[in-house]
Amino acid sequence: MGTLPECWRGIVLEALKRLQRDDARGFEDTLWLGIGDGWWSLRQGLARKGLIELRPQETYPTITPRGTALLLRSSQTGSTRP
Repeated sequence: MGTLPECWRGIVLEALKRLQRDDARGFEDTLWLGIGDGWWSLRQGLARKGLIELRPQETYPTITPRGTALLLRSSQTGSTRP
């Protein structure tokens, strides 16, 4: 996935927060509205980094323990670096 533009980091964290609250549709909407056409590639990148899990039998992804840990770290340190 490479390095995210600074303006996308906050969007990714907000999307992950929605996923953590079991709002998978909101997760995808946040990525789509915040990033635009590149949201699908970013979603795939989040899966490759192990922050979300894409299950073949499910329509929407789930957050992984690694994604939850990222949210915890970012809230403690103020960091927005996925």
